[in-house]
Amino acid sequence: MLRALARLTDRRRRAVLVASVVVLFAAGAYGGPVAGMLETGDDFSDPQSESIRARDTIERTTGRSSVPDAVVLVRLGGQAGTPEADRKLQAVRSRIEDEDVAAIGAPEPGRPSPLVSEDRRSVYLPVTFSTAADEDDAADALVARLRDEPGVTVGGGIVAFNQVGDQVEADLQRAELLAAPILLLFSLLVFRSLVAALLPLAVGSATVLLTFTGLRAINEIEPLSTFAINLTTGLGLGLAIDYSLFMVSRFREELAAGEDRSRAVQETVRTAGRTVLFSAFTVAAALAAMLTFDLRFLYSMGAGGVLVALSAALVSLTLLPALLAVLGPRVNALGLRRWRAAMER
Repeated sequence: MLRALARLTDRRRRAVLVASVVVLFAAGAYGGPVAGMLETGDDFSDPQSESIRARDTIERTTGRSSVPDAVVLVRLGGQAGTPEADRKLQAVRSRIEDEDVAAIGAPEPGRPSPLVSEDRRSVYLPVTFSTAADEDDAADALVARLRDEPGVTVGGGIVAFNQVGDQVEADLQRAELLAAPILLLFSLLVFRSLVAALLPLAVGSATVLLTFTGLRAINEIEPLSTFAINLTTGLGLGLAIDYSLFMVSRFREELAAGEDRSRAVQETVRTAGRTVLFSAFTVAAALAAMLTFDLRFLYSMGAGGVLVALSAALVSLTLLPALLAVLGPRVNALGLRRWRAAMER
């Protein structure tokens, strides 16, 4: 199989490159936004546990969440029970009310309540969403409706989880910006050629894009946790660099031994490719064990791990050999020695 694949990527290298570019553009368009689509709540609950089954029964019976989905902190600007405080509470309640909101809790007038602060100048309003509503969208809409209301803060589990998801997406973009130059530097020190050093970054980027596409496709069927993104980016870049090191090093050794370009590509895929394939299947099999758990954050990381390992192998055995076949001896271009000589002149 590897021999046939090696001949294909060598003889049809330009077709393989064009097909790869098309696939990666499509993967970027489809899988790129996946970080904002994954679930951020209920990641650590076992759906088979008695407490979760009881919760689901309550929600099916009542048509609303069994516990408050959000908590609104209202600073009254006066003592609870005064006309000024009552007007503030009524104004906030009117802005909370929505078709997605099933119930709004409030302290009973004239009676002690844990919803009222000790100084009686602040009140908590528990908000419960309807089970027919999308809780993430409902929470975002609630935050938006109260954003410009003075003295009001919105909190709660769903709101916090949504903010975690937004932060993960922002951190992912920041990590990519920081990781790229660092990985390029390390690759440059290892390969001592700028052209060769860029190959692991290309393989890593392609691996992550393909994995994101797979994650979004699975998420359409079974909701996944945002924790899968963290595993995907780190493991994807790590495997890409590892596999690229195997492949590029073997290709350069074959060229140094006097083999022509085609022979070097085929020997690289046949030998180093076998190592890459075995490693990818080993990593995928190990991480597939996490798919047996019912906890969302565990099986999501398992799905991400399996996808990223197989994607890294696929890119390393198709796109990378095609790039090596096109580059040939130019894979050693822009080496450190040439830079040093130019600086000395």
